[in-house]
Amino acid sequence: MDYYVAQAAAGLDDGSSCANAESVLWLNDPAAWGPMSGQIGPGSVIGLCGTITSQLTMQGSGTAGHPITVYWEPHATLSSPMGTASVLTNGQSYITLDGGTDGSIQATALGSGLPGHGHWAQAVYALNCTGCTFRNLTIANFYRHTSAIDTSVDATQSNGIRFSGSDITIADNTIHDLGWALYAEWNNGDGHNRIYGNDIWNVDHGFASTSGFAGGNIGPLYIYDNYIHDFANWDTNTNAYHHDGIHCYTVVSQPGASHYSGLYIYDNRFGGTVGNSTTADIFMEGNYGSSGATPCSDATSSVYIFNNVFSSTDLVTDNPYLTDSAGDGGMYNNTIVGQSNTQARGGCISYTDQPPGAKAALENNILSNCNNLIGGNRDTYAPGSPDYNVYANGGNNAFVCSSNFYAFSAFASWRSCVGADEHSVAVSSAGLRRDGSPEPGSSAIRHGKNLTSLCQGPLVPLCSNIDGARRPANGPWNAGAY
Repeated sequence: MDYYVAQAAAGLDDGSSCANAESVLWLNDPAAWGPMSGQIGPGSVIGLCGTITSQLTMQGSGTAGHPITVYWEPHATLSSPMGTASVLTNGQSYITLDGGTDGSIQATALGSGLPGHGHWAQAVYALNCTGCTFRNLTIANFYRHTSAIDTSVDATQSNGIRFSGSDITIADNTIHDLGWALYAEWNNGDGHNRIYGNDIWNVDHGFASTSGFAGGNIGPLYIYDNYIHDFANWDTNTNAYHHDGIHCYTVVSQPGASHYSGLYIYDNRFGGTVGNSTTADIFMEGNYGSSGATPCSDATSSVYIFNNVFSSTDLVTDNPYLTDSAGDGGMYNNTIVGQSNTQARGGCISYTDQPPGAKAALENNILSNCNNLIGGNRDTYAPGSPDYNVYANGGNNAFVCSSNFYAFSAFASWRSCVGADEHSVAVSSAGLRRDGSPEPGSSAIRHGKNLTSLCQGPLVPLCSNIDGARRPANGPWNAGAY
């Protein structure tokens, strides 16, 4: 460790240990940063000690391969009532925030009925933070929403990490009890970013992928191996907040849709209480035929969603678990298990209102126990899709095609309308365990198409299941994430 920092200077005040720590005031002073001996520069490691109640402001950048690292010593925390103990990267690059074994950033008085009722704050504010890494942190209680009549806070501003830039890693964090946990405001050219291994819960949004420019390019972006769950505490009597696990949209209206040169969402799990105001666990916003639409992407964007498991412990009363309206690509080997096949609007998956000209493949998925299992028209999907799917226990509106609603027993009519699904099956039960994996004798076993030919470059993970087990190089695959 190069320097140790505490809220106030201690001992010899030389930064040689926590007992002799420099102060936050020293850390925030631009004079402490630079290329000289005794200054913070590329490759420096700063250890945080004890409870820090002030904002940390980065005053310099690291370099590629030599980031400036801020490391939480055991039991260290940034803690304040109103969330002012936070981190501002200040436009710097190649900064690493590492929570170590139990490092945290927390607010203690923000939330429904608390002294900070209606106020918002951000734990990490990191716009234009190229080459930055945020890992091993617990970010908690930046707004504890506990009341159905509390509509006072702007959930979009209550963030765990608000960020943009390229070569960003957000990994192995625990983030809970705030509005929008991860909020990206992409710039043209941002890409090569990875978000993985995070546990996110009691939030209005898990991750928002947004851009505010007309056209331009984003990507590649990889979102994988996250657990995003439990949105119901953000329900209100007036539906003031719409919840999403992952939400992609463009801030400006058409014709300003962004182009994603690769958006890969895979090996994630969604569950818990979705609540009454959830749009979708994954909501890739679409065109919706209006001049004020804010679609996720243009028609030629490469968007792939695969090996994810969706479920809930409560009834889905509104929209599908997965709504993809975001351009070309594919939805492969996802498992969706609803709570009821009688809910009037509850749905498993939808691919509609996409940008004109976009067509995506939909193969090897398990769609089970939803009133509406799947929606889409004959010209919605890529040629030959949907196909090789397992449909189980659908309701009276199991299949929706060209404004026609077909009951689960009318699977043949759906096939005729959509002009596909030749190898798919409709069964009374998918035969799944609680985690979504197939039981012996499940219809999902060896029902999927072998997609080995797709497993190149960023799609290599498709050739393994959600637990990392390799799928066969030859012969049928299982349908679903396992």
